[in-house]
Amino acid sequence: MTGQDPKRWAVSKTRSVALSRGAIVDVETERYQVLSNSIRDLTSEVEVVEEIGKLWKEAQEKFLAIGRYLVRAKERFHRTFEATILPQLPFGKGVAYQLRAVAMAVDEGLLLEEELPNSYATAYQLVTLPADHMQLARKENLVRRDVLRREVEAFKARLRLGSDSDKEARLLQEWRHLRSEMTRMGNRLAEIEGEIGPKLRESGLLGREGG
Repeated sequence: MTGQDPKRWAVSKTRSVALSRGAIVDVETERYQVLSNSIRDLTSEVEVVEEIGKLWKEAQEKFLAIGRYLVRAKERFHRTFEATILPQLPFGKGVAYQLRAVAMAVDEGLLLEEELPNSYATAYQLVTLPADHMQLARKENLVRRDVLRREVEAFKARLRLGSDSDKEARLLQEWRHLRSEMTRMGNRLAEIEGEIGPKLRESGLLGREGG
């Protein structure tokens, strides 16, 4: 070992603890973590698209993995999940809920991994659709990796508008029916009063009802 650079063989405190616990440590891990976030000189448009696409895919896979961890953690530590685990995460309860919902939808087969949008927020917008709306979204080619959140939100807004229009149409139909019934009942009431009006007045019923 004489003449060797001692720094090359130095073991950090963290790595030493890991080794003492029997952990398998990759000697290049720290160097890899630095290099993984560095960028290289790209010489063509194709390389730019390919490299960014690869990194974006990795990010998408990470949020799915995080969601799966959260699902398992809630199952295993259900008593302490809300009070102990969630407050220590680098994101809020709302984000955690959405990540879990997306992971559960994928694992239950509602959404395939290859269909998963690149944004967990967009994926959540999809997985919260009712089954019939999800089928419609597939027909309209909205269940895909590069779908934008605004596309899904516009789709949901259109469905809500259609639902509101259907409700108004039903209410209008009911209003017309009730108006028709009121007219029919008024006519019938007048016919009855024409036949037994004197007796109704004598008994005081017609006066009370008619004011």
